Amino acid sequence: MKNLLKKIILLILFVNISHSQVTTTVDQVFVNNQTTVNLCNTINLVSNQSVNLVFYYTLTKPSSQAVGDGTVRILLKNTSSSFPTEKVAMSIPASFWSPTQYQSIISCNIGANEIQVSGSTIFVEYTSAGNVKYQSCENPIIKNAIPTFTLSPSTVSVGCNDLNPRTFSVTAANIPVGANVVYQWSAPGWSGTSNTSSITLAPSSPTVLPSTITVTPFINGVSQTPRTCTVTRASFSSNATIAGTQNICTGTANYTIAGITAGQNVLWSLSNTATASIISSSNTGATISFNGTGAQTLTATIRNACNQQVVKTFVINSGSTTFSTTATLTGSTTAACSGTRVFSINNLAAGLTVSWSVSDTSVASLSGMTNTQATLTIIGNGSVSIIATITNSCGQSTTRTATLYGGAPVLTSFTCDPQGKPFCGQGQISEYTSNIPSLNLNDRVTAIFSGQTSAEANLNTNWQWQALNNKITLSGGTRNFRNVGCVTFGTTGLQVRARNACGWSEWYPLNWELVEVPDSIQRTSEANYKLTVFPNPSNGFWSFSFQNTTIESIIVIDVNGKKLYNTTPSENQVTIDCSSFQKGIYFAKVKTVLGIETVKLVKN
Repeated sequence: MKNLLKKIILLILFVNISHSQVTTTVDQVFVNNQTTVNLCNTINLVSNQSVNLVFYYTLTKPSSQAVGDGTVRILLKNTSSSFPTEKVAMSIPASFWSPTQYQSIISCNIGANEIQVSGSTIFVEYTSAGNVKYQSCENPIIKNAIPTFTLSPSTVSVGCNDLNPRTFSVTAANIPVGANVVYQWSAPGWSGTSNTSSITLAPSSPTVLPSTITVTPFINGVSQTPRTCTVTRASFSSNATIAGTQNICTGTANYTIAGITAGQNVLWSLSNTATASIISSSNTGATISFNGTGAQTLTATIRNACNQQVVKTFVINSGSTTFSTTATLTGSTTAACSGTRVFSINNLAAGLTVSWSVSDTSVASLSGMTNTQATLTIIGNGSVSIIATITNSCGQSTTRTATLYGGAPVLTSFTCDPQGKPFCGQGQISEYTSNIPSLNLNDRVTAIFSGQTSAEANLNTNWQWQALNNKITLSGGTRNFRNVGCVTFGTTGLQVRARNACGWSEWYPLNWELVEVPDSIQRTSEANYKLTVFPNPSNGFWSFSFQNTTIESIIVIDVNGKKLYNTTPSENQVTIDCSSFQKGIYFAKVKTVLGIETVKLVKN
């Protein structure tokens, strides 16, 4: 029973010791040694920019508590939620306690910029040797709002010859009640005076830029921070334009400038004095003499009374210089079955003439041609371009082109994918088997048409194929290709047509003759007669190679069937330079003793 009682007493004693603490009390605060603030009342800096605070404080602890050497600090909080900032710290040795109290003072300086008008607090904190903190109550610390002055506008731009008056105003805030406020203005180069918060000023000179405007407020005779308005010169611009002949061969030409105002002067110059010279000039124009060939820039430098300048230019082509024009050709290029389309030339400079033509007169015709307009009428089938040739007075020309498709589809070419013997193109096909007439050719023939949309080309009903006689069979395939099977020797072929929104094309035939090679002629496997083209696609050349046979001729055509290249080499290897070809797809018809083979070529 006694042991239990001892344990209870020890537990109570331990609890009391563990809950004992140091009490930090601020008794008084002296503000600048003039004002006394008791306990935790409000400390007011009023309008002082800084103050000295002396805290009289008392530390109290239970007699049984050992705190060791500690530290006393003054801590400042800018707002109620901000982290405290240490202003000053002082060490308190354990020997200073007598025995349960320690009284002393601690001081610091506080700047008005460290606190808010309201909401800041300051307090004393004691930290024991065990890093336990004991804080006093918090003294609210406040200050008067600082007077502020705002000048409006803060920047002003003054143009040349601008003498218009402007009003500048100061807006004041947080001025103490009853205070006397006056304003001192400084405005060199301006006209106008005032000692109030507003002033109206006008530039003193039309050409000299006035200086920065400064105003200094005074509160009860004490000057405040000056406020300024920066003055800049407004940029100089001009709506002036130069007019005259843009293209001239030789001789003289007059150029005028419109939009020059009073007080402005114009200086004329040429970019290339070797081919032209200025005969006379004024503020309204210049006369130029041309005696050479080359592009020329006529420059008018416009200067105002404030020595600001702006430049206007005009490009002239003289002699046989490279001809250029901003003219454009407009008109509808959507496919058409028939009817007319009006095409126009826009932005055509004076002195230029336009002539009109079409690339294929069987597809379209022209009427109503003027210098700026022509009417195109669809009369046939195929792709056609309307061409506007623009010519200057020197006889130089450039073209503008628009392309459209008219009427029913047109065959571009036949291609083939041989699965048996060489096959495709007009000519003779030799059967290389001794078991005559057992023939088993089975090649795919593809017809390539222009004038169909992708949707039209994908419909089986828009394609029709026919064998020319019973010496071949057509089978398999859809749309633009069929498999061809040969029945017997002889002249034969096929024909195909396609349809678009304008109707069916004409029938396009592909004829050939299948002949027997006599047994007396040496027969070679097909692999030894295969045509190869490398590289394909190509950037610079195509190399055609036929092993064991001679290439008699090669014809290269574009997708519109236009012949671009023709050669008769009589060699088994031929190289064609395609570096000048436009990027796109082409076809080569290669003729040998075996017949004609068509190859698709790609130019990168």
